Amino acid sequence: MKVGILTLHLEGNYGGILQNFALQQALLGLGHEPVTLRVRPQYYNWLQHGYIFLDRLRARYLRHERIKRLREWSRSERHYLLAENRQFVEEEIRLTPEILPEALPRLNQSGFDAFIVGSDQVWRSLYNGPTLPRYFFDFLGADCTARKIAYAASFGTDCWEADTEMTARCAELAQRFDAISVRETSGVALCREHLRVSAVQMPDPTILLESAVYRKLFAAPSPGRELFCYILDDTPEKLRLAEEAAARMGLTIGTIRCFDRVEGIFRPGPPVPGPREWLKRIAGADYVLTDSFHGTVFSILFGKPFAVIANPGRGVDRLQSLLMRLGLADRLITPGMNLPPPEYDLADVQVKLLLERKRGLAFLQQALAAKSLQR
Repeated sequence: MKVGILTLHLEGNYGGILQNFALQQALLGLGHEPVTLRVRPQYYNWLQHGYIFLDRLRARYLRHERIKRLREWSRSERHYLLAENRQFVEEEIRLTPEILPEALPRLNQSGFDAFIVGSDQVWRSLYNGPTLPRYFFDFLGADCTARKIAYAASFGTDCWEADTEMTARCAELAQRFDAISVRETSGVALCREHLRVSAVQMPDPTILLESAVYRKLFAAPSPGRELFCYILDDTPEKLRLAEEAAARMGLTIGTIRCFDRVEGIFRPGPPVPGPREWLKRIAGADYVLTDSFHGTVFSILFGKPFAVIANPGRGVDRLQSLLMRLGLADRLITPGMNLPPPEYDLADVQVKLLLERKRGLAFLQQALAAKSLQR
């Protein structure tokens, strides 16, 4: 079966790239032919770049606010910074030729047997704004016979963010789906209360693959004593926590710059490492400290001692949902709390991961084999 996958733009997000890789690999293993829809993103024009730069200058130097960087990168600068990410995507993920957003309706006659939206925060209104209906397949006609499936689609939060008009539009489109699964337990209630559809909770696509699959993507890590610190939104409190933990454990602190944190006024620094290096650093760490959802997932998959710092701005519910299902709720901390001990029951977690993997693959198999599961 030819399956088109719609997800967020594969560019600056390690987790977003790897969840798409994992979903494709899972579908290939089930005997299908997946391909990800490469939809051209919208970039800022020069006037918007200028406005953002001036606004951030005022924020930093007049209002003394913490901001991630002074300006947004141009398209050419993004390509330079994210060269290793793009190389990984081109080598490991099957993609369509680039599709202009206005050309998406042509997919109605493209020969796809099914379309899957997910995973990551594809259904988060705060992130997608006016393009949110796209992730409910608004470009597919009501008479489109291809199966429409949501796999582990995430709202990113347990609160409904869309306004009344957007909610009505997305609810109308959701009625056309054949099977809906969401990544967080709270998403089941959001679907029922706001979209008026039934949904089931399913694991993130990255959990559908065994860790051995990911280890084939990078060279063996060099031995070393490192606390790998992958922080999306750094604060003095998080830095202090990392320094105290490293000193207590006798480890050095290693980091990888998140793309959103790359600084510079007139030009960016060196390109950020790609997914292969990111995975390698997690796999080789003695301890992982992160506030990232997928940083947490891969710490678990590689069986690493870890702690995850609650990150309200990006959504705590998704972390709670993941950790509770795996019996690791004590790994979620806030700045000021003590780090959990390195040891946890790896064997028990592996059993739970296997059960989650079986659930996710069974959902995909059934959704692609049986029509109208949700209607």
